[in-house]
Formats: sequence, structure tokens, C-alpha cells
Amino acid sequence: MPETEPNETLELVTTTLASSGAAVARHQGKAVFVYGAAPEERVLARITRRSKRYDEAELVSVVSPSPDRVEAPCPLFGSCGGCMLQHVRYERQVQEKHRMLDDALTRVGGQRFTPIKVFASPKPYGTRLKARMRYREGKIGFFSQSSHDFVAFDDCPALEPELNALLRALRSALVRHAMKEAELEAAWSPEESLGAVALELEKAPAGLAALLERDLPKLKGVALWAGHEESAGNPVLRLDGVPHDVRAFWQAHAELNRQAKMFLANEAKELMQELERPLLMLELFAGSGNLSSALIPYAARLIAVETEGLACRSLTAFSRERDWPLKVIRSDVENGLERVQGTRFDLVVLDPPRAGLENGMELLVALQPRKILYQSCDPATLARDVKKLAGEGYALRNAAMFDFFPQTRHVEAVAVFVRSCPNGAGVL
Repeated sequence: MPETEPNETLELVTTTLASSGAAVARHQGKAVFVYGAAPEERVLARITRRSKRYDEAELVSVVSPSPDRVEAPCPLFGSCGGCMLQHVRYERQVQEKHRMLDDALTRVGGQRFTPIKVFASPKPYGTRLKARMRYREGKIGFFSQSSHDFVAFDDCPALEPELNALLRALRSALVRHAMKEAELEAAWSPEESLGAVALELEKAPAGLAALLERDLPKLKGVALWAGHEESAGNPVLRLDGVPHDVRAFWQAHAELNRQAKMFLANEAKELMQELERPLLMLELFAGSGNLSSALIPYAARLIAVETEGLACRSLTAFSRERDWPLKVIRSDVENGLERVQGTRFDLVVLDPPRAGLENGMELLVALQPRKILYQSCDPATLARDVKKLAGEGYALRNAAMFDFFPQTRHVEAVAVFVRSCPNGAGVL
């Protein structure tokens, strides 16, 4: 069978979406991932990369459009790297993400369970509360999809409208102060109707943070690094009541974050009612306390493990303010798990980065918790860890999908594991 040559143009029929955001087609029995195509349409596509297992291609033209193809509202779609799926009807995006997660858990993870509950975004646009971007010569923008080319925008439809307004004001202020280039993170709190920014510049005049905070009424605080560190105001915002430093990780979708926390809290409540007592809990990758705040009502004691200093300080201060029965261990997860060996936890909660639980699985299982709640931002690594946990006697009992990032390929999920009896005849 002849190999498909790079740059060759083919007529293809797509079927579904892949986890990369590309549409899947087949040519001579080989998978072809077509970027820019929608599911169930006939397209002309140019091969851009060839490998033994699959080829990659870019859309040239649509011969017969998908019933789920829509006009992308953003004029930068296709060049900006922020969104890949604006050309696909939102309801179909959710269906495809659900299918990807279900396929990962059943095919890779080897698990069968009740249907995955789906939590779609109430709005397909205007939901993102936090973003990382660049400022260059009077413009703010993101990188392109396939390179580090700068793509400037005036208004990003994925962001909360108030965050867009804050960025426009910030851009004008940076121009007034003759700033040339910066990396920045910006966030918005709907609860406080205020924003915060973190800026990294090669050089800046002393006191720039204070000038920006003074000039922008909607800016609660600024954290700045330009060979020296300075701050002004308070760059800590509240999301669902929990304080987060703008420089630390926190969820970018307010409503779905609340729903995910409720899902986890209900699982903790169910176990507490079953045991008829408050729970001894361990939280890994605890961050600033986003999930802690949902779990603490059901805890006799909660031990939170987090490696990032800003998040640890924020969580410790918040815990003391609320008089929570919570202890913070600043450590990587593997060392944190080693420190708590010998303690019998009822519930372990983890919210790892995209790599999943790369290290520490054996130490986690050695704790023999009755229930494990695993929040994941990558179905592939979740499925890998599902398979490992199944091999250690933990059955996947329930799962849910949360579309934290509409218009992108990203999938957030929560998986619920229970420890099986040694003889396999039920659950402890």
C-alpha cells in the first residue's frame, strides 16, 4: 500500500473529534487527523505530517459541511491558539468530550460503570475568569496554535466581559507608562467585581505596581517582577469564597467549579453518613483550598499536601481564619504521602496537573482509604491511573465530566473509586 506523501491533498470524510481537537478520518485504513474540520463532513485536506500509525492534515476546504458546523464568532479563530472548536456547535462539543472520556475510561482504563454525568457550561462563551497572555508594543494577545507567533486581540469572547474590560484598561496604562513587553496573568472575581494582575517585565520603573493599582479602579492588586519584586494593593481574589493569589493556580470557570465542588462534597457526605462519623481526609495537590472548602464540613480532620508556597500560605491563612481542622504540609505529593504513612484515611482527594499521579500511586494505595475522589484535567492520564487503581483493588464507581473550557479540546472529569473487599464480594 503506497504511503501518503506530505503536502498531498486528499478528499476525506470525518467521523468524530480526537482529543487533540482534530477531526478523525481514514485513508487506506490509516487514521488521519484533520485540524479545522468538524465531525461528519467531507473535506479536502492537505497532509502536513506522516507517521507509521497516523497522519496529520490541515483543512483546505469543506466539500460537504457537517450539520454541526457553525460560523466561529472570533475573527482570530484559526490563528490564535486559545480555542480550537469554535467551528463546532457547542452541544456537539460536549457530546464529543463525553465520548472521549467514556472511551478513555472503558478502553484504556478497562472500567464499566454507570453512565458519566455531564455538566455543560451554562454559556458557551464569556466564562473564563483567568488567563495568561503577553503584552507587546501596546497590544495584548496570545500565542498562535502552532508557533510562538504573537496574536493580538481587542476582545476575547472566551473571557468574562469584565476581564476583557480590565485588560483594555491595563493595556492603556502600560502604554502611558511606556512599557514595551511583558508576560502577564490576569484574573477577575465576580464575587468582588474586581481583578488582579501579575506582570513579568525585563525592566520597569520602581513603583510601577502602585501606579497601575492607583490608575485602574477595578484593579484590586498588582504583583510585579522586573529584576526586583513589588506589589500594590492585594493581588488575591476570591472564587466561591476561597482566596487565590493571581500567580497561583485556580479554576477559571466559576459556575462549573461550584458544581464540581458540590459533586465531590456529596460523595464525602455519603461516606460520612455511611460511617456515621466525620471523616479523616487527605487532599493531594490541594492548591489554595478550592476543594478543601467543599470537603471541610464533613471532616474530623483534613491534611492538605501542596508544593507551591503561595498556595500553602493562602490556604493556611484561610484555614486559620475559618478555624478549620486542617493541617497543611508543604511538600511534593510523593514526600507528602511518605509523611502520612501509617494513618488510615477514610477519604483521599486529589486534583493533579495534566500528568496525573505520576509518582506516589503505591504510597496512596498503601493508605487503604475507603474512597478516592480524583479530579482530572486529562482523560488519558486519568485512564492510566484508573487502570492502576483497579489493579490495586479500587473500583471506579462513578464519574462526571465538567466542560470548564468551552470551545477548547480540554476535558475536566471527576472519578469516584471505592475499595473492594479482599474476596471481591462487594465494597468495604
